[in-house]
Amino acid sequence: MAEVRGPVVYGTITAPIMFQHFLKQPERLMCFQQRILKKDPGKYLLSNLIFMISKATPSVTVNVGTYTYTGSAQGPNSVTTPSSGSATYSYVGVSGTTYGSSATRPTDAGSYTVTATVAADANYNSASSSATAFTIAKAASTVTVTGTTSFTYSGSAQGPNSVTTSPVSTGSVTYSYVGVSGTTYGSSATPPKTAGSYTVTAAVVADANNNSALSSATPFSIGNAVLTVTANNASRNAGAPNPSFTASYSGFVNGETPSVLSGSPSLTTTATTNSPAGSYPITAAQSTLSAANYSFSFVNGTLTVNSLVPGDTDGNGIVDQAELNAVLAHYYWTNFPPYITNTAGLGQTNVTFAIGNFTAGVFRVQFTTNLANPNWHDLGQVIPLYQFIDTNAPTSQQRYYRLAAP
Repeated sequence: MAEVRGPVVYGTITAPIMFQHFLKQPERLMCFQQRILKKDPGKYLLSNLIFMISKATPSVTVNVGTYTYTGSAQGPNSVTTPSSGSATYSYVGVSGTTYGSSATRPTDAGSYTVTATVAADANYNSASSSATAFTIAKAASTVTVTGTTSFTYSGSAQGPNSVTTSPVSTGSVTYSYVGVSGTTYGSSATPPKTAGSYTVTAAVVADANNNSALSSATPFSIGNAVLTVTANNASRNAGAPNPSFTASYSGFVNGETPSVLSGSPSLTTTATTNSPAGSYPITAAQSTLSAANYSFSFVNGTLTVNSLVPGDTDGNGIVDQAELNAVLAHYYWTNFPPYITNTAGLGQTNVTFAIGNFTAGVFRVQFTTNLANPNWHDLGQVIPLYQFIDTNAPTSQQRYYRLAAP
């Protein structure tokens, strides 16, 4: 009988198959549906042998790439195999990475294996790869200092203290503050308090998916607080020397007081001893005034030079009718005060007065001969007369008259 030793498998025979056998019982070939062609005694040529080719078991190799965390699912998802069967994958975390098994590729950084299974096709059986190792590496993170970089002295610690990371990291952030450009400070994890120039560097530690990172040295500044220096108003009489001028301060922060100041501002005026009555500026300027953490703005004050004659607002030494009216209106009448008018007989013994706008009340007419050092004398009351005559006025002496409230 013809005998084929061992299986015949798909893909293992590439040339036509010819079998020659020496058969002692050729009649038994009939049960194998073979046609026997007799050539010579005892020797036969076997033709049209019917046999089966079994499916092969294919090799399956997972193709592994390089993977870095991106926040998206990734991992091997292709194989090398002679089979045309569809492939499925099973992903499992290993070496401390918890994941799967899952048909979905992992997202987080870690260590994994993947096993690929190829379905059977016409010529190959179903087959699986070995558990193939791969890793998703942590991403290279960047960190950038954010927020304002310009501050004003407040007496409290301040400086940039926020960051953005890419990719977004959950790692803790620390800061290092250093003084630059002549400012002495740090390095320190505490933001500075005093005015000056600084840099801050942020460090983010690695998290599950991102490596640690260090920002660039980011510059920032703390500017001086502004202190307002105001020249206090002052006054003096005409002919007197200027008083010592003083200033007041506003804008201190953090409970600070003028004790933080050194030096003093200059406070000057254009008024001199001989300046007539009036208002003069008191000009404030920095001079030797200084203070750490403060700059200065200045507000001028006013020096008022008073006339020696009461009511003499223009400083000419005489209280004229308009000035008298203003005094009377300010102190006694709100509208149209009484006043001296229609003066007659000046330079003579008798001086006659007429009283304007007098409608009611009692008041006196007074005189003096020295406005610089007045000693007013009553001439009498005007009630209810509207006219008064000074019968004692000498011809050779100046006399000054006024109305006095009762």
